[in-house]
Amino acid sequence: MGSFNDYMENKVLDHIFGGVAFSPPGTYYLAAYTVAPGESGGGTEISNTGTAYVRQPMINDLTRFPSAVAGAKTNGTLITFPTATLDWGTVVGFALLDSVTYGSGNFICYSALTQAKIIGTGDVLRCPAGTLSFSLD
Repeated sequence: MGSFNDYMENKVLDHIFGGVAFSPPGTYYLAAYTVAPGESGGGTEISNTGTAYVRQPMINDLTRFPSAVAGAKTNGTLITFPTATLDWGTVVGFALLDSVTYGSGNFICYSALTQAKIIGTGDVLRCPAGTLSFSLD
């Protein structure tokens, strides 16, 4: 299970305690990592140079993010990345960001894979519904 990172935890706390307005984005973007991101961000996102890799959009609604259960949100739909045109390496985690642009955006939350997945040329990375899980822990 993944967690919100410092940026998002601070936004939630400021919103709940202090009434600071926060408007979530209409679309999040799922990024895949070969070095896992953590609480303060970081990690190594898959290269987008000649690989066909691009962050995958996830519209922020109850179809893609069904109601929370037991303090966690999971993806409600299949997420499919493009076919790799070069080796992507070993994927070990994911993060949600608020920008489609590679190397930019606010890091919202992250999740490590329970089992790393090697993505070679011609492979397609998929996240079936219910396999990504994020909590406020």
